[in-house]
Amino acid sequence: MPDPKLIRLYSLDNGMEVAIITNDFGCYCGYVGVGQDHSLHGQVCNNVWANVHGGITYSGDEVFGVEKSDVWWFGFAACTLTDWNPFWNPNGRKWTLEEIERQVLSMSKTLSHRSET
Repeated sequence: MPDPKLIRLYSLDNGMEVAIITNDFGCYCGYVGVGQDHSLHGQVCNNVWANVHGGITYSGDEVFGVEKSDVWWFGFAACTLTDWNPFWNPNGRKWTLEEIERQVLSMSKTLSHRSET
């Protein structure tokens, strides 16, 4: 099994953080982090919607490979039953880093608008 890896980590102009990792299956996972002043900080993922692949499936204060801080992360995984996975679906869709990045940036826009309500 591959080890999880941090692939990208950067800040956006809107003050949010972005992290993209590969998980222990080798699939990409995308995360957007919000600061303590954001209205969604501390919310569970079931209460937050964004149009990303498979929906938001993670919320919490930690992301693999990222130093822990006051950021609250929301994330999704390109590791659903129809996606490529070396263990259960080697013929599934294999997402590219660019596709994951577009998903993450779309999610950041959605979450940014949520802070204004």
